[in-house]
Amino acid sequence: PIWTGRKPMNQSLIAMRDPRQHSSRRQRWNRAFNTASVKGYEPIVQKRARQLASVLEKTADGEQSVDLHKWLSFFTYD
Repeated sequence: PIWTGRKPMNQSLIAMRDPRQHSSRRQRWNRAFNTASVKGYEPIVQKRARQLASVLEKTADGEQSVDLHKWLSFFTYD
């Protein structure tokens, strides 16, 4: 009921009230988040975590500053 009257241009999966429409879209998301797919992301996440740690280590000595917002955005979106 709280979603009634709200008509976003691109309706999110969680806000879909039509069960058939929700199921159809959810099937596409399920492929991205099944166990095999998530395991496949592990090397990418490890690489990006090492990259972030490397940048932060360079700034630990206080000689260099880092735009933490920028690097955390890189990490979370890549």
